[in-house]
Amino acid sequence: SQNIFGAIVCIDFLSIIRLNSIKVATALLVVAFVYDIFFVFLTPFFMKDGESVMIEVATGGGGLSGGDEEYCEKYPNDSKCWGGEILPLVFTIPRINDYRGGSSLLGLGDIILPGLLIAFCARLDAAKQLSSMVGLDVRNVPRTWYQGYLLPLIIAYGIGLLGASIAVYLMERGQPALLYIIPATLGVVVIIGRYQYHELGSLWHGPQEIQWADNLVRYSRTLSSSNYQVYYDRAMQMMTPTSTTANTNQSTTIASTTAEQAPLSIDVEMSALATTTTLDTNDEETVQTHPIT
Repeated sequence: SQNIFGAIVCIDFLSIIRLNSIKVATALLVVAFVYDIFFVFLTPFFMKDGESVMIEVATGGGGLSGGDEEYCEKYPNDSKCWGGEILPLVFTIPRINDYRGGSSLLGLGDIILPGLLIAFCARLDAAKQLSSMVGLDVRNVPRTWYQGYLLPLIIAYGIGLLGASIAVYLMERGQPALLYIIPATLGVVVIIGRYQYHELGSLWHGPQEIQWADNLVRYSRTLSSSNYQVYYDRAMQMMTPTSTTANTNQSTTIASTTAEQAPLSIDVEMSALATTTTLDTNDEETVQTHPIT
C-alpha cells in the first residue's frame, strides 16, 4: 500500500507541475544534487552519534532496539529495527537473492525531480509533432518512437539508478540516488541538444514549439467539436509566419461556417492573437498573420 501511495503522489505531482525550459530544471536539480550529498555524506560529521540524517529519517530511526543503521536499512521489518516507522515517502523495493527478505529504499524525490526533466522532454517531443502537423516549420521532429529526447532520457535514468544500486552493493551503505541520476539525465539532454540537434539555446530559454502547442491545445478546448475544423483552418493561417491567400470558394466557405457555427469567443480569441483580415478588389481574402510569442 505504501508503494501504491507513492506512485499516486509521483503521477499526480508530475501531471500538475510542468517545466518549460531546462534553465529551471538545471537549477532545481543542482540544488537537489548538493542537498542529497550533504545529508547523506556530510551530516555524520556534525551529528553526535555519527549517523547520516537522511538514512536515519528514511529508516524511521531504526536501530533503537538493537539493530545498527546499515542492518536496519536492509531489513527494516526485522524486530531489532522496530525503533520507528519507515518514512511513508519512499518506495520499498525487495532485494533479489536475499534469503532474509531484505529491501532497498528509494525516495520519491529520486523519481519526482528527474521526472520533471523527463516530462519536459516528453512534452517537447509531442509539441514538435503537433506543430509539424499544423504546417509549422519545425526542426528535429521525432518521426519514430525511438527518436527525440524521451527514450534516451529514460535509458539514462535507468543507468543512473543502476549505478546507485551498484554503489550500495560495493560500499555497503546507503547512497544518494540523485548523485548518479542527475548527471546521467541532465548530461544526456545537454549532449543531445548541443551536438545532435543543435538547439541547446532554445532548450535553455524555452522551446517555441511548446508555446505553440500549448496555445493550440488551450484555444481548441474552448470550441465545440462542430467548430473545431473552423478553428483548425484559422489556426494554421495564424501560426504561419507568412501571409496566405485563399481562393474565393474557400473564403466563402470559411466565412459562412464561421458566421453560423463559431461563437463570439472565437472572434475574441483570434483578435487577441493579432490576426487581421482584409478583402481586396478581386474578392480574394488575404490573411496577415503574426507569429505567437
